[in-house]
Amino acid sequence: MAVVPIYSSVLLAEHDFTGESALEIPAGVVCVVRDIDSVAGISLGGTVWAYDTAGVQFWGYTFSSISGGKTTASWRGRQVIPGPGYFYISSDFSADFRASGYLLNS
Repeated sequence: MAVVPIYSSVLLAEHDFTGESALEIPAGVVCVVRDIDSVAGISLGGTVWAYDTAGVQFWGYTFSSISGGKTTASWRGRQVIPGPGYFYISSDFSADFRASGYLLNS
């Protein structure tokens, strides 16, 4: 059997985003979320969180009041979300975030 190289992919990326961002995972595909990074600028604070199709949250970070500069939060791990389904990241205030991982054929 030939070895197939696996490359990390950007799963979700948003700039100055408030709301729910979603990645649809088709049937026959497994999404492995590996890394999430979020950056917030001057604000009264807010929360960024990640969850799966069933609404099960596996990461969340609450930024406190930020009076100057930028604040970052990161998550490193492995969460497996089988398709058909969705991977979501939501924010209740303006923040940037990127998530990377793998999309594998099951």
